[in-house]
Amino acid sequence: LTNPAVAPATGTVPALGVTAAAYTNNDVEAATATTLFDLDTVLNRVAIQSPANAGTLAPTGTLPADIGSDAGFDIYSTLSDGVADGNAAFAAVDVDGAKRLWSVDVLTGGAADLGEFGADVTDLAVKLDQ
Repeated sequence: LTNPAVAPATGTVPALGVTAAAYTNNDVEAATATTLFDLDTVLNRVAIQSPANAGTLAPTGTLPADIGSDAGFDIYSTLSDGVADGNAAFAAVDVDGAKRLWSVDVLTGGAADLGEFGADVTDLAVKLDQ
């Protein structure tokens, strides 16, 4: 992964803080476009990884708190006739030692705290069409 904020003349800097990633538009329709978003736990931000296979990051927003290095991230897609028509991002994060569930705005980095987990949670997956 590379951080495009570095000028091409000076080379690229590895993005060492990406610990979680999730795609939008999770459905089984081959024609549906998707976007890969990453959580960077070093810089505490959300980024688009585009193109996905190249690993180039474009920051979209800063998270509201310093999160620990363990984070889980998934994007839930609502479906209409089997095709994704809406997305909601969720993250399992560590804030000051508390394992929290956040709803995350992937375009701004804004987050709403949905509560604390009763256990040590370091990953997150949301089942399709729930």
